[in-house]
Amino acid sequence: MKGTWQTNSGSGVAVPLAIGAAVLAAAIAGPVAAAVGELLRALVIIAMVVVVLAVAATGVALALRLRHGPPRALPRRVFGPASVHAAQDRTQPRALPARQEVHLHFHGVTAEDVAAILADVNYEDR
Repeated sequence: MKGTWQTNSGSGVAVPLAIGAAVLAAAIAGPVAAAVGELLRALVIIAMVVVVLAVAATGVALALRLRHGPPRALPRRVFGPASVHAAQDRTQPRALPARQEVHLHFHGVTAEDVAAILADVNYEDR
């Protein structure tokens, strides 16, 4: 004689496992949902900060543009005969301008080297 507690279906273990899995999922779902909510909240705050900084930077750029005007074009250099002549003049020793003081520091230079340097200076215009 079979009791009411015995069944032939074999699902006696599956039902408690399903109930245990449902309880476990409910226990885990609460903290996971809270973590996902906090993550979304943090992402919204970060996005708002980025938008505010972008608007502020745009305002500063516009204010600077209005205050200083458009950037000026750099002057073009003309490489013609005048610049070649100027380059040739730089190779010649230059005379010191009138009434200009020269204060020299020769650290680690011998007296003979100083004499050679000073011999190259043109003092005719003084």
